[in-house]
Amino acid sequence: MRSLLLLFALLALALAEDKKVDNGEGYQEEATPEDVPTEPPQDQPPRLRVVSIISEPFLFIRDNRYQGLVVDIVNRFSQSWGDFDLALSSDGQYGKYVNSAWDGIIGDLVNDRADIAIADLTVTLDRQTVVDFSAPFFQAPLSVVQLKTRDYNADCPSSGESGLDEILIRIAKGEPLKIAIESGLTERTLQASSYYKIQMLMDYYEKNKLDMNEAEFYPYVREKQDFHAVLINEMPTSQYFADSQPCDLQVTKLFGGSFQPREQFAFAVKKGNNMLLQKANDFGNELKTSGKLMQLEEKWFNAEC
Repeated sequence: MRSLLLLFALLALALAEDKKVDNGEGYQEEATPEDVPTEPPQDQPPRLRVVSIISEPFLFIRDNRYQGLVVDIVNRFSQSWGDFDLALSSDGQYGKYVNSAWDGIIGDLVNDRADIAIADLTVTLDRQTVVDFSAPFFQAPLSVVQLKTRDYNADCPSSGESGLDEILIRIAKGEPLKIAIESGLTERTLQASSYYKIQMLMDYYEKNKLDMNEAEFYPYVREKQDFHAVLINEMPTSQYFADSQPCDLQVTKLFGGSFQPREQFAFAVKKGNNMLLQKANDFGNELKTSGKLMQLEEKWFNAEC
């Protein structure tokens, strides 16, 4: 009887040893399903949902992957935040209020489809009512872009003249200019201006509109060699394309002198997400003060011409 009891005791001890695992620090009891945490640790941030938009050189697709300034910024931001998913604006727009709802990137934030927007997204008063913007990380004056021509330079020397003045001079001379203005915020800003020269420009534009966006303008003027076509757009992207082969475009600031209204690009988060907004502000400040942003600009806005 004693031998039988001893046998049962040895079996029980063997079963207990089988339930132990080596964790590298000696043996401990194996975790049961009840012991396994069902949620990630509280100090581990959730996977960040980043929304952006195709706008070369900020973001574009090449060799079947995302490239551009935004990719480098997101990757650097993830070093302090953690894993992320990068998605495009659900409808390819930046964000405006249409039919009682926000579309584009702003709509993605408002409707909780994204946590943060990292793009060439302009800060505006109406957008600020529904999302929180960080301090601006990029500033973009408006510009005029067109084909380079010797005759144009002779008639309208660039020294001292703004792009706006050059356009008005050419109109006064009777040149049949056709004007394209990037639709959206740039167009709405100019339409709302009370500056008399801008009003003269917009009056002419409404009657001589070249109805195409930036992506359509460059191949159009090159194929047609249309020296009477001009595009008004944010300067960084215009300068990027002008500084790329075949080096046949000329870019001039729309306004001259010290008067340079600029569109400001900033990160945006859903309103009330103060923790993420603070991280975005700290990150943006570090980008600028460390010189890293300047390095990224030199990388992606590098002139070939």
